[in-house]
Amino acid sequence: MKLRTQVLPSVFVLGAALIVLSYSARAQDKPAAAASTFKPVLKIDVMMNGQKKLFGEIKAAIVDEKMKEGESFAWLLAEIANVNHYQNDSSAYREFADQMSRQCVQLAELMGKGDAKLAKEQFSQIGRTCGACHDQFAKKK
Repeated sequence: MKLRTQVLPSVFVLGAALIVLSYSARAQDKPAAAASTFKPVLKIDVMMNGQKKLFGEIKAAIVDEKMKEGESFAWLLAEIANVNHYQNDSSAYREFADQMSRQCVQLAELMGKGDAKLAKEQFSQIGRTCGACHDQFAKKK
């Protein structure tokens, strides 16, 4: 029973990631004009909180060397960064989101291979990208 309670959340997340990735792939088959009308349903602050939680899950997976568990979170974070691209019209903002998405794809691939050392380095790169974007675009409280 204990294994089931540990595995089911991961399976759910992986399933959700596959659905999101499948939807994203179908959306890419549409003309460019359709993509420009895309509007995220989440407000940016909610999306950022979700990204932060996924970032924490990935960090925990790297620390605990549970690469397969972290891989699904990295894929989800890559897709959320794709959506984040549409949260701001600034080309600099969009490049940060695109860069983060590419870095998360690389992280997911490294985690899928079980490469903890390179995954840790890639995770740090993503953190620097997030920090640079926040330095430029985050609302100052």
